[in-house]
Amino acid sequence: MIEIAVAGAADLDWIAGIEIRSYGPMRAVAPARLREWHEANPLGFLIVRDGGERCGHATILPLKPAMLRALMAGAKGENDIRGEDIVSPHDRSSVRSLYIESVFAESIEIFGEMVRTFNRHVTRLAQPALLEQVVVCPLTPAGKLLVRNLGFARVAESSFFSARYAELVGRTTSIRTALGAQRRSAADV
Repeated sequence: MIEIAVAGAADLDWIAGIEIRSYGPMRAVAPARLREWHEANPLGFLIVRDGGERCGHATILPLKPAMLRALMAGAKGENDIRGEDIVSPHDRSSVRSLYIESVFAESIEIFGEMVRTFNRHVTRLAQPALLEQVVVCPLTPAGKLLVRNLGFARVAESSFFSARYAELVGRTTSIRTALGAQRRSAADV
């Protein structure tokens, strides 16, 4: 059974290890920085377990506008993001943009479950009716393919891509519906 929950502090070293293996040591976020972000808003850290074993994660940051602009302009990098640059859980009504920092899934089934439950996790970080955009900077070929297939648009001449949240929800509704039906069908067997 695949379960997705908010990651605890004990999961952060595992997440850091996955980032190093997936993105390389020069691009992975330092473990100390992950801990700082987690302390600022743990709700953006998701851990996926299948049969109790960790098999995926997502780090979604509700960045304050100034940091998100600096990041997208290339004036700052991910390791420059500090805890104070992240909107706290208490201020979720002020969140207009989410930055997907990292996504990892060991299989397509794991990734499918992450997509199927995405809106549930967004609701912890922001009020969906007020959310305007989702921003991502894919580093892997699979990430770049996914971003293209979901209709994200490149932001100017940068390596960042953005999608209007409402449009992204619309594009993924059929995917989530199909995955939910597939999941219910498998449970009936």
